[in-house]
Amino acid sequence: MAHIEALVRHILKWECGASAAQLAKYADNEQLFNAVRKTTRNPNDPGGWTNSGITLATWIARGYDNDGDGDRDLADLRAMTYPQWITIMRDGYWRRALADRIDSQSVANMIVDFMFTSGGAAKCVQRVVGVAADGVFGPKTIEAINARPAEDLFYRLRNARLNYYRSLSAWKHFGKGWTNRVMDLKFVG
Repeated sequence: MAHIEALVRHILKWECGASAAQLAKYADNEQLFNAVRKTTRNPNDPGGWTNSGITLATWIARGYDNDGDGDRDLADLRAMTYPQWITIMRDGYWRRALADRIDSQSVANMIVDFMFTSGGAAKCVQRVVGVAADGVFGPKTIEAINARPAEDLFYRLRNARLNYYRSLSAWKHFGKGWTNRVMDLKFVG
């Protein structure tokens, strides 16, 4: 079964720009997060402000009042800790995809990283595996994922993900980075 910790380094590489040297230096995911985390806002990104890939909107919905002023805002997002980040990752993306029940780590990584970067990911994955595309992962979706040869499914998901991104208006701004991110995920049998 798949484990979220195996995906963390990939996400920090692409969301925070963790270098090969930093990935090598920090064997512990929390230490890596603390070394590379950053808050950014790209005017071409409809997600707005983010810290290590967590948008301000996600933070307001699921985050913490880090500064104790009675609200959840950009100041709190900027102060996000690794335990807070991994909890949002686990609850908001990993568990939503029922990734602990996916047999292949590589397939789970492709699916959850896709869900992390896009609101349309779940339906796209469901179409690839041939179940009703309702956007909610349940037993039928997981059964269909695990019933397919993992390597074939990994590459089908990769292609569907790239095609999905190509359909977005933001492709002109982020297409190269999205492609590099997707291609950086490798199938390991």
